[in-house]
Amino acid sequence: MAVTSQKFVFDNRLLAVEELFRQRQLDAARQELVQLESEDFSGDDHQQGLWLSLKADAAFEDGQYQTALDLGHSGIGILAGLPFHQRYARTLFVIAKAYLYLGDLKNAETRAHDALASYRRAKEVSGQIDGLNTLARIAFTRSDFQTACDYLDEAVGLAADLPRKEAQLRGNVGRIRILQGDWTRAEEDLRAALKYHESHDEKTSQAINLLSLGFLHMRRRELVFADRCLCSALELIDDLGLKRERIIYLEYAGELALEKGDIYRAKALLNEAYTEGRRLAPDSTLVSQTGRRLAEVELALDNVDEAMKYGQKALELAVKIGEQTEVALSKRVIAQAFALRSDFADALEYGQQALEAARGVSDPHDLARTLLVVADLMIAINSEEMDRIRQLFDEAGRIFKKLQLDYWVAETDYRIGVFACQRGDLARGFKKLSRSEKVFAGLAETAKVRRVNQFLTSLADEAVALSISEDNEFRLVGKLVNQSEVEDLKTGQIDEILHVLTSRTGADRVIILSPDFNSEPIIATFEMSDHQTRRFSDNFRQMLGEEVSTLKPTLRLDCRRDPYINDLFP
Repeated sequence: MAVTSQKFVFDNRLLAVEELFRQRQLDAARQELVQLESEDFSGDDHQQGLWLSLKADAAFEDGQYQTALDLGHSGIGILAGLPFHQRYARTLFVIAKAYLYLGDLKNAETRAHDALASYRRAKEVSGQIDGLNTLARIAFTRSDFQTACDYLDEAVGLAADLPRKEAQLRGNVGRIRILQGDWTRAEEDLRAALKYHESHDEKTSQAINLLSLGFLHMRRRELVFADRCLCSALELIDDLGLKRERIIYLEYAGELALEKGDIYRAKALLNEAYTEGRRLAPDSTLVSQTGRRLAEVELALDNVDEAMKYGQKALELAVKIGEQTEVALSKRVIAQAFALRSDFADALEYGQQALEAARGVSDPHDLARTLLVVADLMIAINSEEMDRIRQLFDEAGRIFKKLQLDYWVAETDYRIGVFACQRGDLARGFKKLSRSEKVFAGLAETAKVRRVNQFLTSLADEAVALSISEDNEFRLVGKLVNQSEVEDLKTGQIDEILHVLTSRTGADRVIILSPDFNSEPIIATFEMSDHQTRRFSDNFRQMLGEEVSTLKPTLRLDCRRDPYINDLFP
């Protein structure tokens, strides 16, 4: 037996387990604790209180949060009347974390403040850091990133001589910086933390840092690196039997699969995460986040009812917890589900609410993607607020450029290009589409390049169909000119016609070729040498009936990669 004060004596076995927990040797602590029974300490309240406190700690580390709460409350009921401020504070700290992981932020915050006050009375620096870190995590869950940073800054100030604590804090700051869009500093923090934890063989912290790095790489659309980080994290998680971290892995891996377009794998991973999350902590952020991501997967599969079900459940839970980021994202996916049901009024209402909520959270990435969704919804309902739609697209584009997300800049350009073309602004539309296609090609996003080209092809087909329809008063030009210009075309000279066509289409040059005229077969808006004229005429005649139809107009919106067109000139 060991004497810890003039009055109270503790069993050496309890003290050994307590020290193992303090050193974060969790496996060894659990192995020693499982050999101890309540009856061994039932005669002494102070020993019973410590035993309950240690059991609560073990239950929390095993992911048994409700059990940790029950044991912890029993423990502080005893320790509150004893002069053991550090042990009392540590038990409060375990209770606060258990409440946090169960989604009860109000009680979590109250207990964390109580724990912090007790640690301060005991002048326990390490405990104060833990209390501040927990308060930061609660603020983070509420999407109050600035308050979270304030708590962590205070904690860092206390951790100058505690390198392990400092490494943990840097990892947490890095996670916040990911959501704030400060990705360079986020990676610096996370890699510094990971390096420390690797050098000290602290595997649980390594797994947590690797999960955060995987999430960061997903944000950057560095999908190969994201996959590597998540796989490395999974090895540690499975080796340590970490329940909560495994759910987070499944959540991130599901999101990664969705980003890669592997929708069925994404659904399988997220279904597992959702089931495990509900089993471990049914009212926690684990369930709200995986539920919302599952709704996005169901939406991608056109399972609208399932998407709506998961989206609504995620929203209800996010509101209950006070998780503002998930409130915004859940409303966004619900808006998209309403749109697929053609319920555009509700779709736009939820979309606007999602945008308002996203603006209240300092996460630029999610805000920009929500801006795109709302713009698409306004287009779907044929909104006449053209300027508003353009503003939404332009704001999203600016945010993505600031984040240096080339993929999403290109995606925004594509949507702007489609919108502009459909509204008759072909010059701006072609410019945006061309820029989008170029970036997608540089990123090796083959499916996206194909989508741009398919739209251009469909646009050309529609234009050709319109040009030969009875609705086109001046068949060749269609709706590219207004009524007064139509009259000018009907009465004007050929050079005036070329001028109108050039200015209204935004073309660099216009050439008219009449294969039936041998003397002067070509009229152009620019000077052509005799050699150029002959080459163009000869090459173009070879294209007739093949590349260029002789029965209806042929429209090419992008001739850069067409070898036949490129060969028209020397």
